[in-house]
This record gives sequence, structure tokens and C-alpha cells, in this order.
Amino acid sequence: MAGQAKVGSIAAIVTAVGYVLSVGALVVGTAMEKGDDSNDLPIIVGTWWLGSTVGTIAAAVVVYAAVRRSGGFAGALPKAAIVAAVLAAVVSAMPWAFFVWGLLLSVAMLLLALRLRSTGLGVAGRPSAWDWVVPVAFPLGVATTFGFYDTVVEASDNLDWAYTAGFSISLVMTAAAMIQAARWLRAPVEAATVASTI
Repeated sequence: MAGQAKVGSIAAIVTAVGYVLSVGALVVGTAMEKGDDSNDLPIIVGTWWLGSTVGTIAAAVVVYAAVRRSGGFAGALPKAAIVAAVLAAVVSAMPWAFFVWGLLLSVAMLLLALRLRSTGLGVAGRPSAWDWVVPVAFPLGVATTFGFYDTVVEASDNLDWAYTAGFSISLVMTAAAMIQAARWLRAPVEAATVASTI
């Protein structure tokens, strides 16, 4: 279990770094855009794509590791959390569809939070507000995007910024929560505590 927790901790850092790089690439790409996609640099598109896809695959590993650390797969919540996380990882191969894979990841993290709290834990090691950050992050990002679309529908130059804003909010919030999860998953004291409850 300790080895899997360590892998989960590394995966959480991969998610955080990947998401931050993806956001940075998208912001730069949107700033450089001149009305079409013809000037998109491959390194920018590739960083955006790899950051979000690899980050989401790593997030699924985090969900798996956290479920293992909280006592295993008994019951519907942990199984459903893993299924939602795997589906998010698969759909994240289409990073532009963050409305879909992001919401799936939010569902996975919500179910994980409920599972962890049922054992007296949380994504930061104990129940805290961090448990709800990812479940809120992607719905907030989607709402931000559509809110901007609704308010700037006449200003086509701002439509890409609406998507960028929603995407960025979602991934930066998730990255912050994953850093907390990484600290918990690599903490030996918490590992001993969880092991004693199994």
C-alpha cells in the first residue's frame, strides 16, 4: 500500500504540473491568436494537449491510490469514483472537450471525497475544504465559459478568452487540490493511521 500511495503522490504532482503547463500554453496560444488556427505553434498546441491529457490520466491514478489508501474498493462509491476517473482520462484525449472530461473528473473527485470522509479522511489527509475544490472546479469553469459567451456573444474576439478563462479556472483549482493530495499520499504518518483502520 505504501508503494501505491507513493505512486499516487507522484501522479498528483504530474497532474498539477501538467495542468499548469496546459493552462499556460492555452493562455499564450489565445493571446497569439489572430482570428483563426493557422498561426498555432505545434509546441503550444502539443503542450496544451499533453498537459491536460497526461494530467487527467495521472488524476485517475490519484483516485485509485486514494481509494486504496482509504481502505479498498468495498462499496459502490470507490468503484464509481474509479469508473468516472477512467472515463475522464479517456475523454481527455480530446482536451477541447473539458466540459465532458472535466465534469467526469469532478464526479470522480466528489465520490472520492465522500469515500474519504466516510473513513475520517480527506484529500489533504483529513476532512477539509480541499475535498470540494475539484468537484466545484470544473462546474465553475463551465459556468464561467458559458457566462462569458452569454455576455460577449457580439464580441467574437473574446469568445476564445471565454473558453480559456473557464478552462484555466478549472485546471488551476484542480492543480492546487492535487498538491494537497500529493502531500497526504506521501505522508507516512497518515499511511499508518489508515492502515490501522483497515
